[in-house]
Amino acid sequence: VRVDLSEQAQQADDVARQQLSAQLLWTLRQVPSMRGVVITAGGQPFPVAGTEAVQPRGSWPQFNPDGLVSDAPWYLVRSGSVLSMAAPGTVAAQVPGAAGVGEPPVRHPVISLDQTAVAATDRSPEVLTARTEAGARWRPARTTATSAGGSWDRTGLLWLPDGASGAQVVTVLGSRDVPLRLPDVRSVQVSRDGTRVVVVAGPADDARAYLLRVDRSTGPPTVSAPRQLPTGPVRAAAWASATQVALLVEDPGQPAQVATVDLGLFSVRLLGGPPRARSVAAGPGRPLLSGTADGQIWQFNGSTWVPLVAGRQPRYPG
Repeated sequence: VRVDLSEQAQQADDVARQQLSAQLLWTLRQVPSMRGVVITAGGQPFPVAGTEAVQPRGSWPQFNPDGLVSDAPWYLVRSGSVLSMAAPGTVAAQVPGAAGVGEPPVRHPVISLDQTAVAATDRSPEVLTARTEAGARWRPARTTATSAGGSWDRTGLLWLPDGASGAQVVTVLGSRDVPLRLPDVRSVQVSRDGTRVVVVAGPADDARAYLLRVDRSTGPPTVSAPRQLPTGPVRAAAWASATQVALLVEDPGQPAQVATVDLGLFSVRLLGGPPRARSVAAGPGRPLLSGTADGQIWQFNGSTWVPLVAGRQPRYPG
């Protein structure tokens, strides 16, 4: 398969070229006859460090779109501390470092995809970040946003909703605006491969979920081509896999419930939800979780929701 990009793609650095190549290869794997890809830009060769001119079908395994190991733990907040749980029935353990101590108390934890860092919001409210290792301390993130509705991508960028620009990406050097042509952005959930983002935007009682494409070919990430997902009002969102999104939907006059959206077919499956559901967590091959207003976390067992553990704001890495 030959793919010719725009001439602007030649400006991409080595990292962006690898990410773009991985995105193309993983997308084209859906074509059974595809054995390799030749990428050009403006009709000219598009060299990519670490690969040949013909990139084989199996290239870039480290960029698996699901991006999460099957036994990855999930995380929650209890009494202001960030805890992790390896499996149902196990005891929640404090995350190493400041995040697990609960001083200051934090909420809305977001765990990096490699599980080495955590971001959360204190009471001020200020976004703090810390390593998940013994002795690690909280450090203020250089942003005016909040970690509520945020996410991490594979490259280590922390994405946060921002009332002014739409979204911000945060690094140790500071934050950068990512303009979104959507009003009242409430959640920015970047896919674990970093190529797409689900944004929840709109009034609190009538927000909607949109799927957008992430472009990194010419430098800092930009997003484009919003497509509204086919559900009613949405409170929260999470990536269940590379092809499926979990949403917490709130139709007027109805209790909140979890819905999954197949991004290939744009079909919706309603799964009900626990009483007074406030959040949803999802990961590839992992059970759906939902936090409730009374401080309980519930799990979907395939047919119904069952109480799991005390805590709030469950979260898988990413």
